[in-house]
Amino acid sequence: LLPCPKANLGPDILKCEGVSETLLAGANGDTYRYSWYYGSSATGPWTLIGAANQAYAGGAGAQLTVTTPRYYRVVITDTRAYVA
Repeated sequence: LLPCPKANLGPDILKCEGVSETLLAGANGDTYRYSWYYGSSATGPWTLIGAANQAYAGGAGAQLTVTTPRYYRVVITDTRAYVA
Protein backbone atom coordinates (compact mmCIF):
# COMPACT_ATOMS: atom_id res chain seq x y z
CA LEU A 1 0.00 0.00 0.00
CA LEU A 2 1.12 3.52 -0.77
CA PRO A 3 0.96 6.16 1.99
CA CYS A 4 -1.39 9.10 1.46
CA PRO A 5 0.34 12.45 0.91
CA LYS A 6 0.49 14.61 4.02
CA ALA A 7 -0.87 18.16 3.79
CA ASN A 8 -0.20 20.45 6.75
CA LEU A 9 0.10 24.20 6.22
CA GLY A 10 0.73 24.78 9.93
CA PRO A 11 -1.15 27.07 12.30
CA ASP A 12 -3.24 30.01 11.15
CA ILE A 13 -1.17 33.13 10.45
CA LEU A 14 -2.39 36.72 10.61
CA LYS A 15 -0.40 39.11 8.40
CA CYS A 16 -0.96 42.63 7.11
CA GLU A 17 -1.66 43.22 3.42
CA GLY A 18 1.56 43.33 1.40
CA VAL A 19 3.63 41.35 3.92
CA SER A 20 4.65 38.08 2.28
CA GLU A 21 4.39 34.63 3.80
CA THR A 22 5.46 31.36 2.18
CA LEU A 23 3.09 28.45 2.72
CA LEU A 24 4.71 25.01 2.60
CA ALA A 25 2.67 21.92 1.79
CA GLY A 26 5.42 19.47 2.74
CA ALA A 27 8.21 17.62 0.99
CA ASN A 28 6.13 14.76 -0.38
CA GLY A 29 8.27 14.01 -3.44
CA ASP A 30 8.30 13.94 -7.21
CA THR A 31 5.17 11.82 -7.71
CA TYR A 32 2.97 14.51 -6.13
CA ARG A 33 1.14 17.42 -7.79
CA TYR A 34 -0.14 20.52 -5.97
CA SER A 35 -3.21 22.65 -6.64
CA TRP A 36 -3.41 25.84 -4.56
CA TYR A 37 -6.67 27.71 -3.82
CA TYR A 38 -7.82 30.81 -1.95
CA GLY A 39 -11.17 31.71 -0.43
CA SER A 40 -12.84 34.45 1.57
CA SER A 41 -13.77 32.04 4.38
CA ALA A 42 -12.51 28.75 5.78
CA THR A 43 -15.34 26.94 3.99
CA GLY A 44 -14.87 28.56 0.56
CA PRO A 45 -15.91 29.01 -2.12
CA TRP A 46 -12.42 28.26 -3.42
CA THR A 47 -10.66 29.79 -6.43
CA LEU A 48 -7.72 28.05 -8.09
CA ILE A 49 -4.43 29.99 -8.00
CA GLY A 50 -2.41 29.54 -11.18
CA ALA A 51 -2.32 26.12 -12.81
CA ALA A 52 -3.66 22.94 -11.27
CA ASN A 53 -1.45 19.93 -10.60
CA GLN A 54 1.91 21.70 -10.39
CA ALA A 55 4.87 19.34 -10.14
CA TYR A 56 6.91 19.10 -6.96
CA ALA A 57 9.95 20.29 -8.98
CA GLY A 58 12.43 20.34 -6.13
CA GLY A 59 9.85 21.86 -3.80
CA ALA A 60 8.62 24.72 -6.01
CA GLY A 61 5.12 23.28 -6.51
CA ALA A 62 4.82 22.48 -2.81
CA GLN A 63 5.07 26.13 -1.74
CA LEU A 64 3.12 29.29 -2.34
CA THR A 65 4.18 32.82 -1.42
CA VAL A 66 1.20 35.04 -0.62
CA THR A 67 0.78 38.74 0.22
CA THR A 68 -3.02 39.00 0.48
CA PRO A 69 -4.82 38.08 3.73
CA ARG A 70 -7.17 35.22 2.72
CA TYR A 71 -7.81 31.60 3.48
CA TYR A 72 -5.60 29.22 1.51
CA ARG A 73 -5.78 25.50 0.87
CA VAL A 74 -3.79 22.97 -1.10
CA VAL A 75 -4.92 19.73 -2.72
CA ILE A 76 -2.13 17.19 -3.15
CA THR A 77 -2.52 14.50 -5.78
CA ASP A 78 -0.26 11.47 -5.81
CA THR A 79 0.17 10.52 -9.46
CA ARG A 80 0.53 6.90 -8.34
CA ALA A 81 -3.00 6.75 -6.86
CA TYR A 82 -4.14 8.90 -3.90
CA VAL A 83 -5.51 12.38 -3.09
CA ALA A 84 -5.22 14.16 0.30
